[in-house]
Amino acid sequence: MDAIAALDEVERLIDVGEVARRLDVAPATVYSMVRAKTFFPPMEVGRLRKWRSGDVTEWIVARRTETAKIAAAAKEATKPRKRRGA
Repeated sequence: MDAIAALDEVERLIDVGEVARRLDVAPATVYSMVRAKTFFPPMEVGRLRKWRSGDVTEWIVARRTETAKIAAAAKEATKPRKRRGA
């Protein structure tokens, strides 16, 4: 993929159906997440609601990174600790 095609993909506007497919949830869940402020709101393009493809990708990557950090911390917290003097 060349630089122009990559930029076009980042800037491409996608609808709730595409967002839902990327998040593996129902479209109604996307709007519920927006209302709960656990997902960012769409842009309004006339009467349509759209998200930038790149913003959705960044959100997914950030959540994966956050989840990995939480999992690593949980694993570290459950590790048996060495006793002193043992």
